[in-house]
Amino acid sequence: MKTTIITKKTGAGHFEVTVLQDHQELGTFETNNIGLIDDIYELNHHGKESDLMDHETFEELVETCLNKLK
Repeated sequence: MKTTIITKKTGAGHFEVTVLQDHQELGTFETNNIGLIDDIYELNHHGKESDLMDHETFEELVETCLNKLK
């Protein structure tokens, strides 16, 4: 299964995060955790696990997002 994580800025330092699996939306959550947002950006744009701030692996990042779903 392919997991996709999308972020949308909703205000100053506030983001809505949407998690999709195989193009099906699993849910959303809101966060102001910039470390999490930076890690999601790394996953989506650069693909370098060594540059993650708050997670050791992309798998750990995906698990964090799945655990935060409403």
